[in-house]
Amino acid sequence: MQNFFTRTASQLLVKRSLQRHVPSKIDRILRPSALRAPFECAGGGYKHFSAQPISVDLHLEEKTEGLLNHIYKGSQGSYTLIHYDRAMEEWSKQCNIHAAERAEDLLVALEKSYDETTSQCSTQQTSSYLMPNAVSYNHVLQAYVLSNGGTRACLKCEEILEQMLERCRNALLFKGAVERVPLPPEPLVTTFNTAMNAWAKSNDIDAGIKAEMIFRKMEYWGFECRRENVIGYYKGVEPNTRSLAIVVDAWANSGHHDSFERIIAIFEHALDNVLAVQNNKAHGEVDGIKQQVIPLNTVFFNSVLNGLANCHGGVNAAQKAQEVFTTMQDLSSSGLLQQLITTNTGGSTDDCDVETSPNTRTWSLLMKCWANAGEVSDEANVEYAASSTDAILEQMENLYKTGQDVKPNSYAFASCIKAWAECASETGATRAVSVLERMERLYNETKEEELQPTTMHYNTCLSALCKVRNDACMTHARHLLRRMCVDGSADAVSFNTVMMGYLNVDSSTALETIEALSDEMQIANISPDSATFNIMIDAWRQCGRPNAIAKVIKLLDYMIDLSKKDNNIAPTASTFTLVLNTISSSNLDEKVEPARRIFHDMISLHENRSDDKLKPDVRAFSAFISSCANQGGSPERKRAALKIALQTYEHMCSSTEYEHLFKRCIDEGQLSRVTLNVFRKWAPQKLQNKFLGEGKEIHSKWSRNVRENDRQQVSNTIGHTRPQV
Repeated sequence: MQNFFTRTASQLLVKRSLQRHVPSKIDRILRPSALRAPFECAGGGYKHFSAQPISVDLHLEEKTEGLLNHIYKGSQGSYTLIHYDRAMEEWSKQCNIHAAERAEDLLVALEKSYDETTSQCSTQQTSSYLMPNAVSYNHVLQAYVLSNGGTRACLKCEEILEQMLERCRNALLFKGAVERVPLPPEPLVTTFNTAMNAWAKSNDIDAGIKAEMIFRKMEYWGFECRRENVIGYYKGVEPNTRSLAIVVDAWANSGHHDSFERIIAIFEHALDNVLAVQNNKAHGEVDGIKQQVIPLNTVFFNSVLNGLANCHGGVNAAQKAQEVFTTMQDLSSSGLLQQLITTNTGGSTDDCDVETSPNTRTWSLLMKCWANAGEVSDEANVEYAASSTDAILEQMENLYKTGQDVKPNSYAFASCIKAWAECASETGATRAVSVLERMERLYNETKEEELQPTTMHYNTCLSALCKVRNDACMTHARHLLRRMCVDGSADAVSFNTVMMGYLNVDSSTALETIEALSDEMQIANISPDSATFNIMIDAWRQCGRPNAIAKVIKLLDYMIDLSKKDNNIAPTASTFTLVLNTISSSNLDEKVEPARRIFHDMISLHENRSDDKLKPDVRAFSAFISSCANQGGSPERKRAALKIALQTYEHMCSSTEYEHLFKRCIDEGQLSRVTLNVFRKWAPQKLQNKFLGEGKEIHSKWSRNVRENDRQQVSNTIGHTRPQV
C-alpha cells in the first residue's frame, strides 16, 4: 500500500507491513511512558481511570441507569438505539472524565447486547436486537476528547478505536452468517478524525507521532477492505482534508523538536500529489487500487501556518510560512484546488471545506509566524521579523480598503505590536506605538468592535517602551498609562509593567516612583496582585535604605492579610525569597532573627493553606542560609548564625526536597540550564547519580517545555558533565 506518510516520514517512521502491525523505529524510541503500561480490560469493557466525578447530572444518571438495567437485568422498557445515542451525546457535552466513562458504559452495554444477540442468532434470524452504530462510538470518543483527560483520554480513544476495528475483523471471519447477524459497525472518517483530534488537543510531546499512527490505521483499513474484497460487507474509508489538517495540528501543539521538519514534510508531500494532478501524471496503484489524492483547502493551509508559528523555528520557519502562503495564493488563483475538491467530494462539503483562498485567519497566522520568529532570533533578525509582520498588516489594511474580504482584526494588530515589542529597542517601541495608533484610527473610522484596542494591545506597547530602559521611553510609558486610566483600559498588569520598567532603569531611585504609581493604582480603583507586591518588595530590597527590612516585612504581612479575602494577592515562595534576600543584603548586623521568623511564617502558611506555591524551594533555602551567613555583630553571634545555616543546609540536603523538586521539574518538561546547574551544585552526589549517572537514560521530554536553545544547552551539559557513579 502506498502510505501517505511513506515518503515524508523517512526520518521518523518506518512503513508498516501489510500483513501485520510492526512498531516503527520512532514508536520504540519516543513512545510515551503511559503506553508501556496499557489499560487492562479485566472482565470486559474498558478500564476506567477517574476518581470522583466532577459534576453529576442526576436526571441523566437516572436515565443511564435505566438504559443499563434494560440490557444487564432485562428490565422493562421500550428502548431503541436512539435512546442510547441521545444519552451518550448528552454525556459528551458534560466535558469531564466521569461523563466520558458513563457514555462508555452505555457503549459497552450495547456491545454486550450485540454479542449476546449474535450468539443466540447463529442458527436463526432475529428482528429484535440492540447494537451500537458508528455514531455511538463517535459520541464516546468525542466525550473523551472534551473530558480534559489529557494523554490518558487519548489512549482511551485509541483503545476504543482499536476495539472497534478488531470487532469488524473478527466479524469478517464469519461472512456466511451476514444474512442472519448484522455486522458490527465500521469506523467512519469522523471516527478516526476524532481519535486523532484527541491527540491534537492533548499537547502531549508525542501527539504528532500518535496522530500519524492513527492516520496510517485509517489508510490501512480502507486498503484492507478493498484488498480482501469485502465490498458489500465493509466499505473502508479514506482520509480527507480534515484528517491531514488534524495531523498537522497534533504536531503543531506537541512541542516536539521534530515538529518543524514533520509539518514541512507533510505539506510538501501533499503538495506534490496536488501538482501531479496539475501535470496530468498517473497516480500510483497497488494491486489495481488507485491511490487517493487528498484535496487541499484553507483549513489545511491554516493548520500548516499555525504549526510553523508554534514550532519555534525562528526566521527560517517564518520564511517557509511565507512560501506556503504564496503557494496557496497561486494554487487558489489557478482554480486547481477548487477543481480537486469538486472532483473528490462532488460538491457535498460545507462552505468551510470548499474555501481555498486565504482568509483573515490565514493572513493573521502568517503574521503570527513572523511575530513569533522574533522570540528566538538575534537582534538583526528580530527587527527584520517585525518589519515583515508590519508589511503584512499593511497589505491587509490595503486589501480591506479596496473592498476585499480580508479584514485586519484585533489578533492581527496584536501580533504586529508584539513583533515590534520583541525588538527591545527605541525604534521597536516607537513602531509598536505607531501600530497602536493606526489601530485606534481605523477603529474611529469604522467603529467595528473587532478593531477596538484592548488592554492587551496597550499593555504590549507599555512592555515595548519599558524594555528600552531609558528615561524618555519611561516618560512615554507613564503618559500612556495615564491615558489608559482615563479610558478605563488599565489593569494591574499595566501598572506592574511600568513599575518594573522604572526598577530596571535605575533601581536606586525607582522606589519613590513605584510608590507614586501604587497610589495612582488605588485612585484608579485597580486592585494590586501578587506581582505588584513582589515588585514593591524588590524595590525596597534594591534601594539600600536602612529601614528596608522593616518595610518589606510590613508589606509581606499586609499581603498575607489581604490574601485571606483575595487569592490574587496571595504570596508565593518567590515573595518570601525576595524578603529573605532583602534581609541578607541589608547593612544591619542582626539578620538571623528576622530571617528565621520569615522562614517559619513561610512554612506555617504552606502547611495551613496546603498551597504548593508556598512550599520552600531551593532559592528560599539558599536565601535563608545566606541571611544567616551574613550575620553581623560579635563573634559568638556570628558562630551561632553559622550553626543555624549549617543545620538548615544539612536538613535541605538530607531531605527528599531536591528529589521531589527535580522529579517534578522533569515530569513537567521544565528542566532548564539554570535548574540543572542548581541541582548539580547543591544536590547530594548520590541523588545526582540516581538521575544523571553513567548508564542512565536522559529523556528529551525532560526539557520539552523550555526554549530550543535551552534544551540544547541542557543536553550538552549533561553529555559533558555526567557525575561518576
